[in-house]
Amino acid sequence: MPDLLAHLPAMDVAARIDRLRPALDGAGCDALLVTNLTNIRYLTGFTGSAGLLLVRPDDLLFVSDGRYAQQAADQLAAAAVDARIEISGTGQRELVQAAAADVGRLGLEAAAVTWAQQRRYATEWFPAAELVPTEGLVEALRVVKDEGEVARIEAAARVADAALADVRAL
Repeated sequence: MPDLLAHLPAMDVAARIDRLRPALDGAGCDALLVTNLTNIRYLTGFTGSAGLLLVRPDDLLFVSDGRYAQQAADQLAAAAVDARIEISGTGQRELVQAAAADVGRLGLEAAAVTWAQQRRYATEWFPAAELVPTEGLVEALRVVKDEGEVARIEAAARVADAALADVRAL
């Protein structure tokens, strides 16, 4: 697979955060806590199964657990994403709380946060902030593909066509 991707243009992952930041104002929030792993991957290149991303107008904090210390550093660096990376076993809440301490209106991805999580965020994580449900902020960005994404879609279609041609004869 790496050989297949070597000739393709790079995806511009690093620019995605800058495209997201203007949407925060329109959503009525000062910062956004991204919890949807698909959206975290889109914004950072991180492919692990646990992470939180706090997007502020002038700061980006990625938090995960110890399993992903090296992976997070490698993947965010490979994507040229300029984020503070914090790794903690049990102190993830404290890390995000500290980074969001002065946030008045914190956006949450409404489709990715359960009612129970929202209640915990409101009472335990961010009791001083007004929590703002957001919908589709990152997903709206994902609709428009950059040159690297389009090239990968085209390459995947070529691989699928070739595989179909091979199995069809069987």
